[in-house]
Amino acid sequence: MEQAANSLRFLSVRPAYRPMAQSVLLELWVAVNAVYFTAGFLILVTSYRHLLDTRERHRVGRLVVAVGTFGLIAVHNIVGRNWHDWFGSARPGLFSPTASLVTDALFLDCAADTGALRPN
Repeated sequence: MEQAANSLRFLSVRPAYRPMAQSVLLELWVAVNAVYFTAGFLILVTSYRHLLDTRERHRVGRLVVAVGTFGLIAVHNIVGRNWHDWFGSARPGLFSPTASLVTDALFLDCAADTGALRPN
């Protein structure tokens, strides 16, 4: 009877689930998305610099500001959430939950300014 119970210990509902492998894949996915976001931002800035039409240049400039603000907010959020794990001390005021609300409001203001929140 004991031998049957020991053999059941190695059976699993999801035998392919390995949490450590999943976390490595998640970190890789985040890194690849960060590279894609950075490349897209650089392409947007490059296209902004080569536009000749002033109205189009103004629109793309607003989009550059909104995307750049979003990138800064994402970095702020990642550093703020991992501050204790990375540095071993309490978060400074710059990364407090109140500062996160301010950065979210700043992003919404940029998004509203670009027209992204206006209905068609």
